[in-house]
Amino acid sequence: MKSTNKSDVIEIVNVLESTQLHTIIPSGLIDTHTAIASLVNSLSDLPTYPSSIYVDLEGVNLSRHGSISILQIHVLPTSKTYLVDVHILKEEAFSTSASNGHTLKSILESEKIPKAFFDIRNDSDALYSLYGIKVASIWDIQLGARAE
Repeated sequence: MKSTNKSDVIEIVNVLESTQLHTIIPSGLIDTHTAIASLVNSLSDLPTYPSSIYVDLEGVNLSRHGSISILQIHVLPTSKTYLVDVHILKEEAFSTSASNGHTLKSILESEKIPKAFFDIRNDSDALYSLYGIKVASIWDIQLGARAE
C-alpha cells in the first residue's frame, strides 16, 4: 500500500462532505440475476476521479472465517445506493454477467476502476477467501491510502 497525495485525500473528503444524506436516494435491494446485471451495467463508464464507487460489506464474523450478507454500493455521481443480497445470490452476486460482459467480480478486481472502502482489511479478507476476489485500485478512506 502506498500513501496517497494529500491533495487526493482532501479531494475525497471534500466530495464526501458535500454529500448530504437526505439527497441520497436508496435504490433498493439487489437480489435477482436481472437486478445484479443491471447494477453492473450502471457501474461501467463512471468518472474515475474522485472515485465514483463506494463499497462496504456486512456479514457474520466478516472475514475468511465468516460470511458476507450484504454488499453496499454507493454510486457518487447518481447518489444511488444499492444493497446486494449476497446471502441470497451467493457466488452469482459476483459472477452474473451484464450485457457488457462485466461482472461485479471484474469491477472489484479492475485496476482501472477506483473503489473507496472504509477499512478494507476484513472486507478484502472475506472477498478473497470466500469468493476468490482480489480487489484492486482501492482507496481506503480510513487509512488515507491507496492499495495497489
